[in-house]
Amino acid sequence: MLKINASVGNKAKNYASDVRCVQNLINKQIHLLLPLMKLKEDGKCGPITIGLISEYQRRILKMQKPDGRIDPQQKTFNSLIKFSKRDQPQTKPTSHNTFDHLLFQMQGVLKASPIQKTNHESKIYSRLTEPDYNKAAIILGVDTATIKAIASIESMGDGFLGNGEPKILFEGHWFSKLTQGAYDKENPTISHKTWTKKNYLGNEKEYSRLNTAISLDRRAALKSTSWGKFQIMGFNHKYCGYQDIESFVKDMRKSEHYHLMAFVKLIKYMKWDAQLKAKDWKGFAKKYNGPGYQKNKYDVKLQQAYKAFSIGSK
Repeated sequence: MLKINASVGNKAKNYASDVRCVQNLINKQIHLLLPLMKLKEDGKCGPITIGLISEYQRRILKMQKPDGRIDPQQKTFNSLIKFSKRDQPQTKPTSHNTFDHLLFQMQGVLKASPIQKTNHESKIYSRLTEPDYNKAAIILGVDTATIKAIASIESMGDGFLGNGEPKILFEGHWFSKLTQGAYDKENPTISHKTWTKKNYLGNEKEYSRLNTAISLDRRAALKSTSWGKFQIMGFNHKYCGYQDIESFVKDMRKSEHYHLMAFVKLIKYMKWDAQLKAKDWKGFAKKYNGPGYQKNKYDVKLQQAYKAFSIGSK
């Protein structure tokens, strides 16, 4: 009987044998998510494995808030076991049956997902369309694969959360810098002098951190947060064409179109399009993500994603 000994996926233990088991189970159901594709069963839990877990939870289990994680004997794992016992359709892998092409296909699935309703304003937001990417690519003088690659790494290709709010990440070291360390002592998980990922809560829970910071200093809190599909830091709002942080945040809550336009204006203003045109991933990574980009292999991920989208566009 198939089983896992510990959690697999987002913020999980990810023991190789368990990851391999989950990858095997996903492959038995992958025809429901990505027809004619196959996930590499290598025991390594990367963004594609996590993305497919989330997609399975969202599309098959109808989870409102998929977490991209599988725990032993819990709902997602039990469902995979149950469906794995059914007869599977015979599919023939495509000639592009590779890790990178799987990333491209995954983004296609996400882009094709239906629009969602926001809870806070009862509005709907739409995902970016191919013409949107084409327009941005023309302005920046790059191909659409470049822009799609950045979006896929920054936000897994989706600018909004399941609750209708834009994806964010609150950065405590920036909050400390913008408030001259006034709250470091009493609020160490919200305000700290150096960057650390240990205080991140992720997804919707990041808003609890942001709201705590807002109660201390609203403008500094909004500026210390990265927003939307391209995770643009709030303190860059003027370079994105906004006079104040409030108008920037207001538009970030509207749609991915505003995320894209802000990104394009930021890249043009900073002249970072030079690195993108040259496919200088290290140079761009350092400018867009800061000197610590190597810790997360940001440049490597960008290059892999770009290759994936380039294959898909041929």
